[in-house]
Amino acid sequence: MGLTQAPKLPPFHPATVIRELGPGEPPFTIGDATCHVGVLGATGSAKTTGTGEFVGKGYLGSAAEMGMLILCAQPGDAGQWIRWAAETGRSNDVRIFDATGDRYRFNYLDWFSGFAEEGAGLTINVVALLEEIITALQPERGGGGGDNLFWEDALHQLLVGLVLLVQLGGFELSLPTMRDIVRSAPLSREQVNDPRYQAESACWFFLEKARERCASLDAETQADYAECRAYWLDDFANLSEKTRSIITLMFTKLAQPFTTQPLRKLHCTDITLRPEDTFDGKIIIIAPSTLEYRLVGRITALTWKYCWQVAVLRRKPAPKGEYLRPVCCWADEAAENFLSRSDSTFAAQARQHAGCLVYLGQNINQYRKRLGGDDAFEAFICNLQTLVVHQSTGPTCRWMAERLGERWERIPGVTRHAPDSPELQGSSGVSIGEQRRYLVEPSAFTTLARGGPAYGFEAEAILYKGGQLFASGLPYKLMRFKQSVNRK
Repeated sequence: MGLTQAPKLPPFHPATVIRELGPGEPPFTIGDATCHVGVLGATGSAKTTGTGEFVGKGYLGSAAEMGMLILCAQPGDAGQWIRWAAETGRSNDVRIFDATGDRYRFNYLDWFSGFAEEGAGLTINVVALLEEIITALQPERGGGGGDNLFWEDALHQLLVGLVLLVQLGGFELSLPTMRDIVRSAPLSREQVNDPRYQAESACWFFLEKARERCASLDAETQADYAECRAYWLDDFANLSEKTRSIITLMFTKLAQPFTTQPLRKLHCTDITLRPEDTFDGKIIIIAPSTLEYRLVGRITALTWKYCWQVAVLRRKPAPKGEYLRPVCCWADEAAENFLSRSDSTFAAQARQHAGCLVYLGQNINQYRKRLGGDDAFEAFICNLQTLVVHQSTGPTCRWMAERLGERWERIPGVTRHAPDSPELQGSSGVSIGEQRRYLVEPSAFTTLARGGPAYGFEAEAILYKGGQLFASGLPYKLMRFKQSVNRK
């Protein structure tokens, strides 16, 4: 199961082998990787040191030479990827996006708004980016109705007004700037005419700068300015105090983490590292782990992930006869920390742009909870065409057994008939019936080897590769991984 490549293939051809899976078995290729990988297993089942290391080193060290975006859940995740990069000769490609911001920074709003001429940076799309972050941090907001929907719509209008005002004024988008506008927005129509208010208000300053700039621009831009001005001087100013206070608080909750360290320096200054750097083979490690940095770690990881997904889906096709370098977003403990509603859309579309996902998680219930139910879960998981399940318990085992399928099995049975009277002998017979049985019984997942000293540092997992039959003629394969860990 080494790192090999099919001969005479152009660079990054879909048939390029990432990992051999054993004698007579179909290999795991770039084409398989672009159909995404999901890894499931209970705590301590060797997901990371088994499948994770096997696949991760394949992505780095094979002819795929993938660019990577690594989202870190544990403090040791960054060091692990640095070691894997060194062992596969990729150390020079590593870029560590750490909490200091001394070397690498990413002003995502400035980056995103730079795509205005190509559509992605339009006001409504920048607003969608902000709403994606909000929903990922508060997944319970994503499917509400009634009053919840009212507040979501009110916040949406506020975000549109903020982004549009800064863009029309020709200024760089940043959440600290947007926060200052909200804080100084007029509370009434009468306040707008107060000279003291006009002299001190950041909102009024931006409105005037936008007016001056738009006066010489086309009629469509001037119409946008008129809508923006009407929102701030009429709609927002005339809101009830309660409504205005609530939506201001909702926005402030989003903006506040980006106006303090370390996120202010990391995401609200300049750009020294971009998602597109992965297209050249860079390995970007988002080092602030969610376990150590909590909310800060989640925000910076989700920001990077969403922007990376946008960048991948904007990739132009390779010239005829050539192929795009594959790039991958890798997330351990994905369901608990990094999953968001954009993932299903990305997974469905990324293949033609050579984008890959590898998500490791403990069980399917985590995914269902994060995505909001069975339908959303199935919409996402059906796009992970390679599934690897380590030792598990609970609903995950039955779910995977159902996914692998069933077979008809001939089951013998013995029947006995009691005699009609004590003087007569009874009768018995043997019959053969057919029953549907799982190809892999759910109980089989509960006893897979978990690695470590107790199992001789060997871990087991069941591999499913969408539409593929293995040498056994079955749609699954029992994988065994030798752990390269300290065996003291």
